[in-house]
Amino acid sequence: MGAVIMHNVMSVDGFIADANDEVGPLHDWYFNGDDPIVGGVDERYDHSGSGSPFKVSSASAEYVRSTWRTIGAIVMGRTLFDLVNGWEGRPPAGDHVVVVSHRPKP
Repeated sequence: MGAVIMHNVMSVDGFIADANDEVGPLHDWYFNGDDPIVGGVDERYDHSGSGSPFKVSSASAEYVRSTWRTIGAIVMGRTLFDLVNGWEGRPPAGDHVVVVSHRPKP
């Protein structure tokens, strides 16, 4: 029998993101370092949806990489999925993405 490990991160609309869907200082650390987050096959991904890859400090990069290696699926809201263009079918972590939405699929 396998183990289920859960990690939650939540952005409550209107409390984290501003009116332009920008998260500002909360996520600035994702772009303030010199060490790009590198995928499992040594690819450099742009997970931000902004055209600028995540670049964090060396200490943060090691933490993010080790955490992302343990993720099997991402559950996210439709707005964020649309903002990052579904990472063009290549999510930053995990093998699956589940999009929760009250709108039908386009």
